[in-house]
Amino acid sequence: FLASALTEALCVGMSSGAAMVAAARIAQERDQGVVVTIFPDGGDRYLSTNLFTTLLEPDFRFYDCLQREKVDFKPIREGAAGIFVTGPPLDTPLTLQESRRFILADVLARFLKAKGFNTSQVLFVADMDSRTIHGACEAQKSLTDYTQQQLDQILSDLDLLKVERALRYPRTSDHIDAIVSATKTLLDKGAAYEKLRSVYFNIAHTKTYGSLSRVDVKKIRLGTTVDLDTYEKINPRDFTLLKRATLAELKRGICVKTDWGNVLPTWHIAAATVAAQELGSPIDIQVSSVDFLFPHLENVRAITEALTGKAHANIWMVCEQMWSEKERPGEPIQETMSIRELMQQGFSGAQLRYWVLSVHYCKPQHATHINLHNSLQGLRRLDDFVNRLRQVRNSQEEHRELGEWVFALEQNFFDALSDNLNVPRALSTLFQFVRQVNPLLDGGQLSSGQSRQILDCLRKLDGILGVLELEEQVLSEEEQNLVLMREQARARKDWAGADRIRRQLEECGVRLLDSPSGTRWERMP
Repeated sequence: FLASALTEALCVGMSSGAAMVAAARIAQERDQGVVVTIFPDGGDRYLSTNLFTTLLEPDFRFYDCLQREKVDFKPIREGAAGIFVTGPPLDTPLTLQESRRFILADVLARFLKAKGFNTSQVLFVADMDSRTIHGACEAQKSLTDYTQQQLDQILSDLDLLKVERALRYPRTSDHIDAIVSATKTLLDKGAAYEKLRSVYFNIAHTKTYGSLSRVDVKKIRLGTTVDLDTYEKINPRDFTLLKRATLAELKRGICVKTDWGNVLPTWHIAAATVAAQELGSPIDIQVSSVDFLFPHLENVRAITEALTGKAHANIWMVCEQMWSEKERPGEPIQETMSIRELMQQGFSGAQLRYWVLSVHYCKPQHATHINLHNSLQGLRRLDDFVNRLRQVRNSQEEHRELGEWVFALEQNFFDALSDNLNVPRALSTLFQFVRQVNPLLDGGQLSSGQSRQILDCLRKLDGILGVLELEEQVLSEEEQNLVLMREQARARKDWAGADRIRRQLEECGVRLLDSPSGTRWERMP
């Protein structure tokens, strides 16, 4: 048995491994003697758990809008995940409504990376749609310069929301040749036709049109997506792939010369082609918003299936809309407000991000000033908890169960995210942990080492949430002297002097908090 253990190892459980490590460390500390340890469990019972699943069989699920149910995430390529994100309109600043899907895509990408996936997130930039072209004309800029200016501003706003930069930001104009080639393929397959120098997709070619958005093709209201007086179609319900350029667009040189004339690609053919070019077909996950379901995403799905015979995406992750009570007079929060407008009201990017994450992406979010402020009470509790952990004294006393609590926190947190990115439930596990630990902080029952252990765990969790302020904060020399002077004043029972110094510190942006375990400080927002 011993020879077998030395050459082939033993299949034991995690507790046995911990016991072995502890025994080895004790042996290193001794010059002589025998150290005996017991392996309390075998490893066979773990073989059926997710500890030994392969990357091809991840232990998490997401809600697929097409199937209307949660499905297991099965990546196209082992160990990799491709995310295609519906980009923002370029003719307006980034709004609260638009930001919700970018925060969703960001949390998704962070979660997949934490699970060990090589994640490629691509954000589509529709730089040749009619809105962008009109915006460039209004600004009297070239389309290229206007697109770059607007995109830079939007990315700057996303930085404020702590949204990590995507891998790539491909534009329609980067893939013109591929778009034209895809259109020719659709024509050859009979899925598209040309009429009066525009090319249209024939929805009769697909039998499943409307299954993503649950729209009945026969009940589509004609003229909702295009001007029927401008475009001639065989079937009014067909949608445009390449539209003939207008005279104003021709004068500005904004068009693509093709066999069918001078045209511009629509959002639909551009998005379908760019996704396939950047991530292959099918892609793992398409992230978008419910307002894009019809006709945009429905059309993209039809185009990709007609082109490749494959699905556009394995999972359609679609976030619900925000809504506000526009009839309520004086309501300072509207979903159409820009991020910059909200920050001018005094909200930080982290606060706005936390608020968005506090409601599950599959549920509509009610945008009101009251809801925002109520949500931020939770973030303040977390910030206060982090600040208390930073200021733990060098106590040698350790709580015996803390390690188990930290382990349970991390496990429950990731279990929540594994269930369709349930961030509200993940936050709930975090608040439960805060409630467990706060009494220990009140009673001085936490060592500085345990405090660091908790902070390390919070850094890992916040690597996905992106809402906590975990960087070490320090007082200036002047502020440190004021804190010391106040402590001395309190020791002398000079309460008036202590209050005066407190006010001085508040003018410097430092708030003091007195508690039975001592005085601590925090930076005022």
